[in-house]
Order: sequence, then C-alpha cells, then structure tokens
Amino acid sequence: PPILLDVDVTMFALRAGGERLQSLLDTLLNLDPGGAIYRPLSPLAILYFARVDNHAVTDPLGYVPEYDFGIWVPALGGTMRGGRFEPDRLVTFSPYLWVSNDVALTNGRSIFGFFKDLGTSMSMPDDEFPDRPFALDAWVMPELGPDKPLASRRLFEVQSTPDKQLRESLGGFGRLVAT
Repeated sequence: PPILLDVDVTMFALRAGGERLQSLLDTLLNLDPGGAIYRPLSPLAILYFARVDNHAVTDPLGYVPEYDFGIWVPALGGTMRGGRFEPDRLVTFSPYLWVSNDVALTNGRSIFGFFKDLGTSMSMPDDEFPDRPFALDAWVMPELGPDKPLASRRLFEVQSTPDKQLRESLGGFGRLVAT
C-alpha cells in the first residue's frame, strides 16, 4: 500500500566469514542451479537498528510506530555463463529481521513478504536517553527437546565506548580518528 516512512536508522558494519555468508546465500537464495546466483559482496554484514513511523498516504487515521532491527548481507546477483559467475546487480539480502509490534509483523509478512520475527524488547538511543544501548531481545530455543521451553534472550547489544577507552583500544588509528 502507499505509505510514507519517517525513519531513523543506525548501521554497524560487522566482519563476517565469507564462506558462512556464501553458505547462507546458497541455503536461502541459490535454489535453482539454472537461475539467479548470489555471491557476498564482501566479508561483511550490516547490523541495523531503525525507528520507523509508517504513515498511510490515503485515509491517514494515524500511524504505526515500530522498531525494525535486523541484518543485511550486501551481495551481487547474477548468472553462471560458461562456468563463470557474471554479476549484473547489487542487492541487499535480509535473512534476519525483528520488529516491535504485531501490526509491523503482520503487514511486513503479508504485504511485503519479509520473514519477520517479533522482538520481546527493543531499544535504541534517542533525544531523551542518548546513552541507551541499541538492544534486541527475542524468542529463542536455548535448548532443543520436548521438555525445553522457548525463552526471551538478548541477541544484540551495542553501546558507546568512552572516547579515551576507544582511542587506547585502537592505538594509533584511534588517535588519527580523534584528531
């Protein structure tokens, strides 16, 4: 549906194993040997935290605020020709996506086709609480078995590092950045 989005997003680039990223793409996207093929753009993934307000364009009776946290994998899409991969587009794959409310969950799955899960607790810094961490708790199966319950657990937490500690941990690079 036509919607307007007001989005505040923060992204973190994370080192990721190239073989693991390729395995993820092979398992979830590279399903037709004669069809589209996806390769990781680089050995990194993007961890993002977004505050999103969805405003309906037609019949605007209100809006749906949500947190939308997830992982993006930058990749190249293409085809195999003569045993060689020939990329023809840059894509971003979202294998993991958590939202903060049922409306965002249902609409994202039903209308846009995203595989979304519900976060049990989500936070990010704002004007009122600038030191609040970026954090996500979600339902997980900590142990498998017929008598093992589902549990809410912390999946991610990203918090600022004081400047002095950061400079010391990064050495010369930290001094260069601080300058």
